[in-house]
Amino acid sequence: MKVSLKSFIALLLGLTMLLFCLACDGGGSLEPFTRPPATNDPHPSSTASTAPKPSETQNDEAAYVQFRNDIGSELIELYISSSELGTWGEPVYYGIASGETIQIRFLEFGGVPGEKYDIGTIDEKGINYDCFDIALIDGYSITLSGNSEKADYVFERTGGNAQTVAAQVYTDGFDDEKRSAFIQPYLSTASDYSEISTNRYDIGVSTSFTSVRLNARDAEKFPMLDRALTALNERRTEASSECFGDFAERVGEASLLSSLASFPVSELKDDAYVFSSDETVLSMLFVHGETINGQTVLKYDAAAFDPETGAQLMLSDVAADIQKLEQGIYAELEKAYGEIPFDEDAELIAEFSAPSDKLAWTIEPSGLRVLINGAPFGAESELYSVFLSFSDYNKIVSERYVPKCENYAFAFPLDLELKTPIEGKLSSLKITAELEDEPTLRIAYNAAALESEINSVYEVKPHFVHSNGRDLLYLDMLSDNDYRFLSVYSLEDDAIVHLGEFYGSWGYTYETSDDATVRLVQPMVDPESFALYSRTELLGTADGTKIYSVGDDGLPKTEDKYFLIIRPDIEFALKQPLSLHLVTEAGDIDVSTVLLEAGTALSYFRTDGSRFADLALDDGSFVRAIIDDGCIDSVPIEELFEGIVFLG
Repeated sequence: MKVSLKSFIALLLGLTMLLFCLACDGGGSLEPFTRPPATNDPHPSSTASTAPKPSETQNDEAAYVQFRNDIGSELIELYISSSELGTWGEPVYYGIASGETIQIRFLEFGGVPGEKYDIGTIDEKGINYDCFDIALIDGYSITLSGNSEKADYVFERTGGNAQTVAAQVYTDGFDDEKRSAFIQPYLSTASDYSEISTNRYDIGVSTSFTSVRLNARDAEKFPMLDRALTALNERRTEASSECFGDFAERVGEASLLSSLASFPVSELKDDAYVFSSDETVLSMLFVHGETINGQTVLKYDAAAFDPETGAQLMLSDVAADIQKLEQGIYAELEKAYGEIPFDEDAELIAEFSAPSDKLAWTIEPSGLRVLINGAPFGAESELYSVFLSFSDYNKIVSERYVPKCENYAFAFPLDLELKTPIEGKLSSLKITAELEDEPTLRIAYNAAALESEINSVYEVKPHFVHSNGRDLLYLDMLSDNDYRFLSVYSLEDDAIVHLGEFYGSWGYTYETSDDATVRLVQPMVDPESFALYSRTELLGTADGTKIYSVGDDGLPKTEDKYFLIIRPDIEFALKQPLSLHLVTEAGDIDVSTVLLEAGTALSYFRTDGSRFADLALDDGSFVRAIIDDGCIDSVPIEELFEGIVFLG
């Protein structure tokens, strides 16, 4: 989408829809930008007028479009804005009644027939209907039809074919900035554990496999991409199963050769990292790790897709000039390693046009990364990494596949050097973590370095965050008792500054399938809207999620009042009758109460974390339990609910 992105205001449908999508479809709904609030005194339909008023001297035959409102409610404002602009500007029309058709000249919105425009409306209920990148033609008839759940714009020229474009429908606060909606992928990780018995040892082998899929909304919007990811996941799952069998056999053989009295648990991990995720390109890196007897071997693979066509891209597909690309790779190899580590006649270019086990590559917001396995090219058996920034290598990648987002974030593996342009220059960032003997975290950023002890930390997951011209490092850490927190750093002027810690982590939920329990993780792809979860201890121990953005201080901030409980299987049964207030799904409390009989089943739905818990009944209604010092109406919650669990 050709939009100048001045800021990102990422919106999700109501938190309830997010929970539903996470639990049932593997994802939430990412919403687009919003517009300024409707005018305080919009013109009613009977006296509707355009803004601005056309000049009396304008030619009556000037180019125009017709707009018809078939949405079923009055449209308070209509916007038509060039796709090149980052804001909506002023409305071009106020107050279009349901069933009404109006005519608007191109002159009234500074338009030129044939160029691309974004169209946005807001109705009397505050519901937005938007569409983007539409080439408007003189005489076009534009009809908005549907409802607040699903709506379409239909563009039709007299005697021509009609074009139907699904409107992006949402309700939220208002802002005058445009943004490009991210494709929101979800990482689903299935884990398994098995034991191998030998004559001498029982050996534990654990494995985890991560697949990538879209949320429900994006799966509908990009059906070809969703189909391609499904096929990719099937291929990778099959390969992972075969690999596990081979791995287990090698672990068994290694144990027979070991002189140890016991053999440590061996681990097979297949992690996925989403580096670019917008309507331009979806680019991922897969890191395959095998750990036997404490020794880990890593292998890298990658995949990139065109979201519209679902085509898996080869390096030759995205290169603007293959010869220049090859020259750029050799130049960066020489710069990084002091020399080109293998023969320049090694036919590297032949690996650009087909899937390759010799190199992996990702398109990232700031450049192209290429990882080369040196052994097949006669070099040392190590991974050679080069990064071609878009600033240094202008047009090295076809404009079609250059990510358009100005604000972005992505997870990246430990020990992988990250290259990113910071303040106009290419900077280097690398995170290493020693989690065994003397737990230590090391951050290397250009010439600066920071080292700190991380006692009782068992996992570190780095995220690079670029938000409003600022570069941040979010480290997701796992500590004692499965407690997670974010440690946040600022990267500025070759310095590493610790900004503080946030006691929460990336939002997740659980989905039960026929053969496994799957953990779904929402990667932080949009700094202006991402889910974090925190542990609550009000009605037993539960994890709740809110929607956050990066604040001015670099730490997560939120305007959400309530935590949405993200384990849909937390259920309670009443031990005795209990009278509770009814509450709406939106959180508005009703003055009326309902008497619930003993044995009534309730599902934990929402909490403010300190005073009340909302529970869902089987009939779809909601009730609120006011909890004071572990009691409801002076009765301890353990005496009222069956299934209350507090973790130590």
